[in-house]
Amino acid sequence: MEADQVPAIKTFSQSIVKWLEEHGTEENRVIQQYGLSFPKIRRFADKLGHVCDVAMEHGYGLSGLGD
Repeated sequence: MEADQVPAIKTFSQSIVKWLEEHGTEENRVIQQYGLSFPKIRRFADKLGHVCDVAMEHGYGLSGLGD
């Protein structure tokens, strides 16, 4: 992913956090369906946002696989 696309990923990570905050009552359904708790999803979104901050600060793009 090119450096100019990193802000969109940052926005995505922020939208995850916002969704978690607004849908707390759905956590049990998410755990049952995906096996992921909200704290685990939140940690992922926070770390992704941090990676995006560093990339934007240095003008880097993102590449990689995995979750």
